[in-house]
Amino acid sequence: LTQSLDGSVLHGSNMDQEPMAARNLTLHVRAVDGHGELMFEGVDWYTLLSTGVSRAVRKGLASVQENWRHSQPRPLADVLADIEGGAISQMLLFRRFFTAAHAATLAGNLLTFDDFVQNVTYSRLAAPFYIVAGGARQGQGVVIARNLTGAVGITRLDRPMENSSSDFFLCQCNTDRWLPDDPADPRRTAAETLLRRLGSQEGTTQLGLFAVMSSYPVHNPHTAYTAMMSAGTGEFHAYIREAVCPVDPDASVVSDKRYCTKGKSQVLYT
Repeated sequence: LTQSLDGSVLHGSNMDQEPMAARNLTLHVRAVDGHGELMFEGVDWYTLLSTGVSRAVRKGLASVQENWRHSQPRPLADVLADIEGGAISQMLLFRRFFTAAHAATLAGNLLTFDDFVQNVTYSRLAAPFYIVAGGARQGQGVVIARNLTGAVGITRLDRPMENSSSDFFLCQCNTDRWLPDDPADPRRTAAETLLRRLGSQEGTTQLGLFAVMSSYPVHNPHTAYTAMMSAGTGEFHAYIREAVCPVDPDASVVSDKRYCTKGKSQVLYT
């Protein structure tokens, strides 16, 4: 998430996942009601399985994504019991709220970004994950570290952490924000470094943010697609990405020990 000097919030999101064939299943989705009116727009391959999405935007309300959060394995019986008890699939969480927001709008009752944050923070889940969301107004940006019933950490775009008070952005991958990046997965550190180098003028543009999303190892051999979103304008762009290592991985802004180790820099993953 980035916020420009005029308060505009942009949202860039990569989906890093295997298998590589998932690229062939990725769909750009426009969800419409019975009258053809747009409810939300998104991208994913999970749509084929659940009709939900993990990256989406509803104009005037929120842009959203989910990221997997490390946790201890749970017994299958406990997961099934949670589902039977009303826990919602992470792929349906955003769809449910955006659909409800559309119905509320038609009824003359506008739901807000704060309503969205409240809902997704406390909806019951069967597995923990991160929620990254950007709104249509200044300061509306949040990263929520979810457990099964609530949040264990919330960071807001208008309330940066003490050690990054000058930052105009929030970056989230698969590590809790109060912990340093795993040396084997420095994507968050890379994104933060690149944004600081670009600065608040260039880093808050669509082109500047897309450049960060396209720089190694933020973009890596596992990056299946990139989504660029804005709740303020309703813009949504999604691109399938090639699985490729850079010619010189050592020139990266961080040291990579996961994706393109020495001797594999010319390998294309297809």
